[in-house]
Amino acid sequence: MAISFFGGPSIFAKVRFSSPMLLSRLKSSQSSSSVLGKDWVFERKYDGVRCIVVKSQNKVSLYSRNRFNYTPYFPELVEDFQKQEGSFVVDGEIVSSSFFSLQKRINCKHPEKKIDTKVSIKLFDIINDNGTNMMHWSYLERKKALKSRISFNKTIGYVQHRSGSKQVLLKESRQKKWEGIVAKRVDAPYENKRSRNALKFVNLINKKFYICGFKVRKHRKRMVGTLILGHSVNNLKYSGRVYVGLTRQMNKVLRERVSSFASTTPTVSLHTRKKERITWVQPRWQIRVAFLSYTPNGLLRSPRIVASRYDVPIVKA
Repeated sequence: MAISFFGGPSIFAKVRFSSPMLLSRLKSSQSSSSVLGKDWVFERKYDGVRCIVVKSQNKVSLYSRNRFNYTPYFPELVEDFQKQEGSFVVDGEIVSSSFFSLQKRINCKHPEKKIDTKVSIKLFDIINDNGTNMMHWSYLERKKALKSRISFNKTIGYVQHRSGSKQVLLKESRQKKWEGIVAKRVDAPYENKRSRNALKFVNLINKKFYICGFKVRKHRKRMVGTLILGHSVNNLKYSGRVYVGLTRQMNKVLRERVSSFASTTPTVSLHTRKKERITWVQPRWQIRVAFLSYTPNGLLRSPRIVASRYDVPIVKA
């Protein structure tokens, strides 16, 4: 801890970026049946971008969890944090009216140009206060310190925590159309890694899609790397790609069954000029996929393959 001339914590202490604590996800079989006791509390899971805020004396820097510099993209947040006293490192989520509004900001090639998208940040943890490393403090101690340390307003918000039943709170989050909830152990320290003391429970959409084609892995030609998906209302339309959840056994089934329905022409239009080596197949089979939401283009966001029995994941259309 940095000490001032008068013997207390120094408001001029230099602090720096700290890798964030990442959330763990329980397996599907564990997620539905898991019961978390009194040692756990819950927070709302926001659908935004993770942000580590570092205020070292008068300089404010905003970083992604991978240390990408967000500072030029959110000048209004920088201005609000500059009004806060002292030095600190806090952890939170930048949010807007939608996740895709934030993407426009971050993907802008000229961040100095103002984009008419209102943003705010929701803070849920503090890592350092005027040179005092708080990572070894318990979750509840850090939450108390955060609440008293930061002057909150409409732009800088505080994430409340609640106790109760995971199932009840998860149901409530669905009714309120939240992304989900986060469970955290009350006595857990802050860890610079994916932690089992912080669990996420995400509200996913679960639907069936046609398998329209697949791409093999670059260095393992016999292994399917990505599935091309489509959905049908009146005619077949491209829905996106999925590779998460594709196991070895599923791969074997796909090669044996789906490849026998090969198509000489593309089954769906990918709306891209990029040339890709895709094995197209007739849409005779479906697979169930869980995903977070649809993009503005109607594609699946964060999809993963769902199968109750991985050896027979495909059903006839």
